[in-house]
Amino acid sequence: MKNDAPRILAIIITFNGEKWIVNCMNSVLSSAQKLSVLVVDNNSADNTVSIIKRNYPEVILIENRGNIGFGQANNAGFDYALSHQFDFVLLLNQDAAITPSTVDCLLHGYEKNQEYGLISPLHFQGNGTLPDNKFYKYITNGCRSYITDLIAKREIRQIYSSGFINAAIWFLSAECIKKVGGFDPVFFHAGEDVDYYARVLYHGFKAGLCPSAIAFHYRENRKETNSRNRHFYYQYLQAVNWLKNPNYNRKARVLIYHYVINAFRYLFFLDTFSFGKNISILVKIFRSMGVIKKNKRICMNSVTPPFLKVYT
Repeated sequence: MKNDAPRILAIIITFNGEKWIVNCMNSVLSSAQKLSVLVVDNNSADNTVSIIKRNYPEVILIENRGNIGFGQANNAGFDYALSHQFDFVLLLNQDAAITPSTVDCLLHGYEKNQEYGLISPLHFQGNGTLPDNKFYKYITNGCRSYITDLIAKREIRQIYSSGFINAAIWFLSAECIKKVGGFDPVFFHAGEDVDYYARVLYHGFKAGLCPSAIAFHYRENRKETNSRNRHFYYQYLQAVNWLKNPNYNRKARVLIYHYVINAFRYLFFLDTFSFGKNISILVKIFRSMGVIKKNKRICMNSVTPPFLKVYT
């Protein structure tokens, strides 16, 4: 990092986000640590873009002609950050917000622990009373040393390594992005952060949690679509991540065997819907296998950061 004040770019991806964008933008622009702000809009059909243009003229705005997905939209931001020599990137969901001290805490944590390429704050629900539900699941499963220190009332460390934390609020060093690259476009929406986190670890960086940094994720009142279609869509994403993880040498035939067994188990119980969905997952895996293998090789061996070239 340079000796002068670090240059930090906040990247916010918007898509029909008029409900949250003012709260999100105001929080970023109220940061005690100076931030430049880049918004990449995925062709919102509501008033998101007009709100930004009207109220935040200082913000850099990229307007995509279509919805290119969360990962590729962030890649445009990564590309901008590297080409304009920013030292850090703050990824922030449109339905999230930070406190004035959040980035200061993250930056201070990095300065004392520069082996970390990716750091997350604590994610609270929008009302600030409880941890975000999914975030809580991630840290209890993958960051048990932090939970143990809390329960035992031991001194809380600056940063804790974690198995995975979702990308609602991530603080990334430019050095990490230069080596790891961007999000893999094989994921349109969901799953891309799991893949990216694994790649950060593969390339020798640590990733984890900075408990002194607080942020908010306003999704506790959101209606979740708990359909069976959604369930099997996430099953497919898990399969792709299982195959793509560069930290393990996983064989496709093992995964295929698993879904074949699953499919016929459902058929035995006359659950034709689930049988069909498992077969559908198998077909999608076969169709995507070439891209999955190619992108995994690129992620593991690329000299230049992959996936930063985007088409809007």
